[in-house]
Formats: sequence, C-alpha cells, structure tokens
Amino acid sequence: MSGSASLVVGRNSCAFRTNDVLLTSANAYHRFVDCSDAFTIWGVFYGPNGRRDVRCVTCRGFRR
Repeated sequence: MSGSASLVVGRNSCAFRTNDVLLTSANAYHRFVDCSDAFTIWGVFYGPNGRRDVRCVTCRGFRR
C-alpha cells in the first residue's frame, strides 16, 4: 500500500497510511474516501471453498 486515505465501514471511519493493514468482514459495505494522489492498495479476498482473488486498487473512481 502507498499513500493515504480513510476506510469507511458502515458508520465508522478509520484513517490509514503506508504500511497499515486493513481488515473488513465478508460482505461488509465499505468505501475509501479522502485518498491521496499516491493511494494504491492491494485487496486480497478469500472466499468459500478456498476461492481467492487478489486485486490492485487505486484511487481512480473513489472520492477524494
């Protein structure tokens, strides 16, 4: 992860920056806000029956 932003889950918000680790519950509605220009994060998703997915997310399309 690089840059900084805030993670909003439900009514809770948490600011984070480079080297922080974020966890959310499965199916929790969440979003990133206040993203810095350098914001990039890797999303690792682990699902039922061992299904896995890894994605790189940037701030494009997120609110700043």
